[in-house]
This record gives sequence, C-alpha cells and structure tokens, in this order.
Amino acid sequence: MTLKLNGSTSGSVSIDAPASTAGGADVALTLPVNDGDANQFLQTNGSGVLSWASVNVKRTTASQVNLPTDAGLYTWTGIPANAFQIDIFLGRISGNTASAKHPTFRLGHAGSGGTVVTSGYKSVTAYVEDSYQNSDAYTDYFGLMPSNYGEPAQIFSTSATLYRSYGDIWTFRSMTCRDEGSNILPTSFWGNGFIDLGATLDRVQLYLTGGNFDMGVAGLSYLETV
Repeated sequence: MTLKLNGSTSGSVSIDAPASTAGGADVALTLPVNDGDANQFLQTNGSGVLSWASVNVKRTTASQVNLPTDAGLYTWTGIPANAFQIDIFLGRISGNTASAKHPTFRLGHAGSGGTVVTSGYKSVTAYVEDSYQNSDAYTDYFGLMPSNYGEPAQIFSTSATLYRSYGDIWTFRSMTCRDEGSNILPTSFWGNGFIDLGATLDRVQLYLTGGNFDMGVAGLSYLETV
C-alpha cells in the first residue's frame, strides 16, 4: 500500500508499506512534533515513537604535512578533550643520518604551558622477516619497530591508532612497513602499548630519535563526541 502526497504545483512524495511486517504485526509510527534541526536524523524509541536526534560523534582531519628536513619532530596540538580515538598515518618516512633511528610517538597535555610526556610508556614492538624475528620494549615513547632498525635509505610507512580506554589512559597499536627498493623484501613491524597521562591529552608528537627527517609526509585525524 502506498501513501502518496501531491505537491501544490507539481510532483509528489510517496511512502510505501512493506509487503508484510515482522510477524504480521500492525506497526504504528508516531511522528515528531516539529521538523527538527539541521543535520539531525530520525530515531525510534523501539515502541513506534519517532524523534529527531543529533549525531554525537564527529571526525576531524588535520592537514597532511610534509615533514621538516631541518627537524626530528613534528607536533599536532589542539586535540580536543572529548577526542577518544586518534588515527595517524606516515608516508615514506626516513632519517638523514646513520644515527637517525626509527620514528616514534609521544603524547602530551596542556600542563605547564604544554608538556610532551617522555616517560611511563609501556610499549612493545616486534617484527618477522623471512626466518628472522626480533622484539623490543620502550618506556620513553611508543615505538614502531625494534631499535636495530632505522638508518638512511630505509623508508617506512605507518598506520597507527590511539584509543582512550579509561580516564587519561591511552592505548596504542601500529603497523609499519619498510620499503628499501625492489631488491629487498618488505618487512612488517607491529607495535602496541599504553600510558596513563594523568592529564587530558591535547597533543601528539612524531619524534625521530637521533636525527632529522630526510623525507616523508604525515597526517592525523580524530574522533570526538559532540
């Protein structure tokens, strides 16, 4: 059965009932008392009463950046207090000297005019390459790979996610791939860990240990409640 409403000058709008309802029930829907606000959606209370509601999660994407070749870190600031998930990507990152080790992540908060935390991380990394394997642990940042990796000509790409699990506790996980050219098999690295910041996160820092970036791009986005 179709309910068809004709426009005042032309056209029409139709609402169709399904061929049958669940269990053959008579379904009654009660419409809201107004037309709602911009960007709201129609929701049900499970008993046939419809109302307008707002989406309570929003994704914000920071601009993609070319990493500075005269520095070994880049910091995203202004992350809101109600953010609960942060996604980061790194594209073809490398260091400029033999001492420039692999990229890492550090978190921070607005205390003391802006603080990046450099201790208290519980971070573990591992990799498997052919018959080789290795693992490592860090306490001063979230590591992406064991410490014996990261020299000039080694290029890395990473996908990482931070989750606020409870209070100011953030968990971390990452997947990193190494690409040194067509003659070397790509290597995959896994990272995970957590930290209790003890304060509200408002910044994430990409930190290259021991030197400056030689190349690479980076981007960050986050989910927040609204």
